[in-house]
Amino acid sequence: MSTPPVMNFLGFCLRDTRPPKGWSGPPHVTSVCSVSECVNSAPDGWFQEWRHNEFGFFDTPALALSVAETPGHFQLFSFRVLCIVFSQSGSAPLGPANFPADPCIPGSTVLGFDVVSRSTGDFFECSPLSCNGKACEIPVNEFCLIATLDAAVGIAQRFAAEEPEPGPYLVVEVSSVPFPGA
Repeated sequence: MSTPPVMNFLGFCLRDTRPPKGWSGPPHVTSVCSVSECVNSAPDGWFQEWRHNEFGFFDTPALALSVAETPGHFQLFSFRVLCIVFSQSGSAPLGPANFPADPCIPGSTVLGFDVVSRSTGDFFECSPLSCNGKACEIPVNEFCLIATLDAAVGIAQRFAAEEPEPGPYLVVEVSSVPFPGA
């Protein structure tokens, strides 16, 4: 990318990152850190709590932790989106949205990038790397994520053309966040 990418903060969430029994991903993947809940679940009932923002995430770590009875079973993540939508007709800027303020939590670590579908609304849907087994044919790291932004953009263009799930697609940076007070 020749100009610095515009990445906006989406929020925080909790995910169970253990590869589920019977999941057939690459053997080097030790944690599934996808944006989607298809393979790695969020706390039961999180949506019904109505504490999430318009993207289906939480504006603060405390809000994310508040929807789990046993938060220690989950990992805390933050997400930032590349403000480009990839579809079969090409790429376009992501439309206007009310992005939450990025609190930049000390100790957060970028794990990689996911390419996620978003076809029917504001929430993100499937991560074909983990949901559709694309990680078996696309180089991913131990978190089932793409290592670089440039590589993720190329994969987003590929997914938009092939549609392993209905598109369009967005590139999301996934960061591990320490639990408050840890």
